[in-house]
Formats: sequence, structure tokens, C-alpha cells
Amino acid sequence: MAHFAELNADNIVQRIVVVANAVLDNDGVETESQGVTHLQSLYGADTTWKQCSYNNNMRFRFPAIGMYYDASKDGFYTPQAYDNWVWNDTQKCYVPPVAYPTDGNTHMWDQDNTQWVQV
Repeated sequence: MAHFAELNADNIVQRIVVVANAVLDNDGVETESQGVTHLQSLYGADTTWKQCSYNNNMRFRFPAIGMYYDASKDGFYTPQAYDNWVWNDTQKCYVPPVAYPTDGNTHMWDQDNTQWVQV
């Protein structure tokens, strides 16, 4: 089974669907384009689909509804939470300007004071 994310005009994930492997088979080779063609035949030729991986082995991570797909990075990620959060190429996500504490406690980000607060 293969998973595909439907994107709206702003590249925001609208839903995730599963496509049988047999649909993707092109002479023994599974292709994303076969899945897209199949989904467009079901949901409309004007729909946009990107294959994704439940095992997180393609396009950064398995997407959820509301996540963003960036074509230049070819990956799914959560939108930037705050203007001062920056993209981290290693983690493939936006990170706060202060690293999460490693004290073993649970913390919540306090944007007004730009710090982590223990909860």
C-alpha cells in the first residue's frame, strides 16, 4: 500500500489516502505518477497529490492534515509557528531560537518571553 497526500492551492495537506500497490505497478516498477493519475481519475483532474511514507522514509515525514508541502525542499512539515523560529536543515522543521531543555521535565514555549516554561 502507498499513501498519498492531497494538497490545496497553498500546498496545505487536505487528506491522506491509501492506494493499492497494484495501481502503482508499471511493468513491475511502482511509480508515483501512476498513483497520481489514479487519484485524479477518482477525485478530479484538478487535484494535486504527493506520495508520502508512513515509515517517514520520504519527504521528511508522514504528513498530517494542515501540514505544508514545500516543493523546493520536496518535503512535508508543520508551518512556521512564530516569526523568530528558523528552519533547521538537519531536523527538517522550524525550531525556536532557544533549544528545548534537557532536564527531563515537560516544557511549553512562551513566545512573549521567548523561553521554555516548565509545565
